[in-house]
Amino acid sequence: MAHQAGGPGPIAPRPRVADARWDLVLRVAESRCFQRSARLRDFLFYVASRALDEPGVAIHEQEIAIHVFGRSPDATAGEDTIVRVHASQLRKRLQEYFASEGAQENTLIEIPRGNYAPVFKERENAPVSRRRWPRALTPFVLSGVVAGLAIVCGWLMLENRDLRRASRGDSSAGPAVERFWSRFTRADRRLDIVLADSNLSLMEDLLQRPFGLDEYLNRSYFSKIEALSNPDLRNGARNIMMRQHTSLADAALLRKVLRLTGDSDRTNLIFSRDFHARYLKTDDVILFGSRRSNPWVELVEDQMNFRFGFDENDRAAFIVNRQSRAGEQGVYRAVPRSGMDAASYCVIACLPNLSRTGSILMIAGTEMEGTEAGGEFLTSEHWLQNLSRSMQAAPHEPFPYFEVLLKNVKMGGTSPHFSVVAWRRVKD
Repeated sequence: MAHQAGGPGPIAPRPRVADARWDLVLRVAESRCFQRSARLRDFLFYVASRALDEPGVAIHEQEIAIHVFGRSPDATAGEDTIVRVHASQLRKRLQEYFASEGAQENTLIEIPRGNYAPVFKERENAPVSRRRWPRALTPFVLSGVVAGLAIVCGWLMLENRDLRRASRGDSSAGPAVERFWSRFTRADRRLDIVLADSNLSLMEDLLQRPFGLDEYLNRSYFSKIEALSNPDLRNGARNIMMRQHTSLADAALLRKVLRLTGDSDRTNLIFSRDFHARYLKTDDVILFGSRRSNPWVELVEDQMNFRFGFDENDRAAFIVNRQSRAGEQGVYRAVPRSGMDAASYCVIACLPNLSRTGSILMIAGTEMEGTEAGGEFLTSEHWLQNLSRSMQAAPHEPFPYFEVLLKNVKMGGTSPHFSVVAWRRVKD
């Protein structure tokens, strides 16, 4: 994953496969001890990632100054104390975590003086315990486990460095596909792919209330969790939100996208919690998920006609058509996948970014099948060519900005198929 350039922006935790030490790093970073210390989280993510990728490596003060604090590589080492000051604070926060929230952790993280590489060591007289998930949380935990396994598959592909360098786009793509995806393969712009936060949607299901972008950014969901009266439910919910998972459908969609955009050094894979609003102005951005699992969608919804909604009482998603045309409905309601005639929807919106210097692509399915339909539509020469013709776009022009609403239907056990319900051309 490319390092985020342009100053000391938030450092996205680097995904890795089945490593309990990295899971511990994530729990520490999401704890109350680090909630208001974004720079200390960045510090921890950087040194932990380096230490786990290259065991025994010596991590020097100057490289932390460059990668975490945005200092110039030409700065004279030793004159700037910012790394040493923050390292001291980080050591204190780690001690605080393992004495409070992390008192039951069997493994400790320490940063010895003289080297910034963290050490993972077993706690002396560590308690041996088997935590039981409360019955009420079982479906949420199982969903999280499935999501975790799914995203590991996606990340396995990204860890393959040879594939990263070889993958520069799908040479077999047709002209309509190439024309559309050329918006996101410009050599002079960075591409951010923002993964949905499946843990957030699980928590919204549990608490039966949505969380807006402001609440998401300030982690106010933790205060709602602490208000739960059942201590087992409270502990289980807290553990859910200390982890980072996305869905199986999003992992499959990611693979499709990378085949067309290429996973080059200009491509950043970012978890929703680690994204920053300024990138919606400076970069090309692909947002996976609706506002329910990716609250950053809030910042582009004003440009959209088709908006995602969720009925907390019925536990069902729906799409609002703000300006209906002849033959269209005002609201499209999803039918749960457990039904014989299950129906799901997907909203695809390709829009100008917030400074109108680049592009934003949003792909949000009401169910997994809806997201799969979105991925198929965006990689199909047939569908993109038909859309281009419907919008009366000249072949030599850039692919127009647009919105599309897809319906995915499964009738009585047959294989699902999708259709275009409605579309809009968006002004440049």
